[in-house]
Amino acid sequence: MLCYLCSGIKIQSRVHDSIEDAVTAIRLYYKYDEICRQGPEHLKDELKRMYETGRQCGWQVPDDNVDE
Repeated sequence: MLCYLCSGIKIQSRVHDSIEDAVTAIRLYYKYDEICRQGPEHLKDELKRMYETGRQCGWQVPDDNVDE
């Protein structure tokens, strides 16, 4: 869910993949570093946005396969 909230990327939708986990962890770190470099207020705003989005979707990554 964190990866989806930070970058809109869905991972492990079908099968567990340790390499994908590792790559995603590094991407999340770089995203965090990027946000922090923009200042503490930007970090606060991003965290607020992620919490709001997470609550709205019930902390579940939306399923693209659902008919709308």
